[in-house]
Amino acid sequence: MRGLITYGLMAVLSLGSVGVGAEPRKDLADAIVGGDSIPARYQIDSIEEARALLQADSYPSDPKVRRMQISDAVREFSEVDGYAILVDKQLDQTPLDDKTVFLLQVYKNGLLFRSYVADVGSPGDKEIRGDRKTPEGLFSSFSFSSGRYGDAILINYPNREDAKRGIEDNLITPAEAARIDHAISNGGISPQDTDLGGYIEIHNGGTGSVFHTTGCVALRDNDQTELLGILGPIYDSGVDVKVGVIQ
Repeated sequence: MRGLITYGLMAVLSLGSVGVGAEPRKDLADAIVGGDSIPARYQIDSIEEARALLQADSYPSDPKVRRMQISDAVREFSEVDGYAILVDKQLDQTPLDDKTVFLLQVYKNGLLFRSYVADVGSPGDKEIRGDRKTPEGLFSSFSFSSGRYGDAILINYPNREDAKRGIEDNLITPAEAARIDHAISNGGISPQDTDLGGYIEIHNGGTGSVFHTTGCVALRDNDQTELLGILGPIYDSGVDVKVGVIQ
């Protein structure tokens, strides 16, 4: 894959697959959170609002609003960029065997295009290196080659919200926060070496066992191969595929 970014450090993340197919477009506020208690004004329904959320240094404190806005942003980015990814850390039932799983969903032009069973890290949002949690939020991503898993997708964690939290919790210095902001502002990879953690990938090696990884998102091998086959040409063309991770 042209333009793969190679690191000598190993990343840890695992996923697994559910099935394929296209669905009619849904209002993600309804499809994902029930849409029964969130005012319509909180919905993101334009690419400008989606980009503003991506660039934000804070997200809504209400978890339902946060979940809805990240999901809406993924849909909007997929309409402009062609594809976007949503990793859902709420347990769902597969249509095949009623197994309870986490899902990685690929959206294409605003529609659900593929859905895969995903393994993620321990429950909760990532806070610090080594906590084995999968970060939540809205991120850029890059094609990536890790030492252990081969071709993968690097989720560009930490983002600005994470940097702000890191300053407040005395996990990183203002200089490190400035490095994170500079990298994101220039379309580069956020520093992976701070105490916030890093090297969060979407890679192969998934088992479908839900809490399986040390913070990454893991797909079963065949599903990861399919995902890279779909998104590889997009990364090669220079398009940044956005990744939303919700709880």
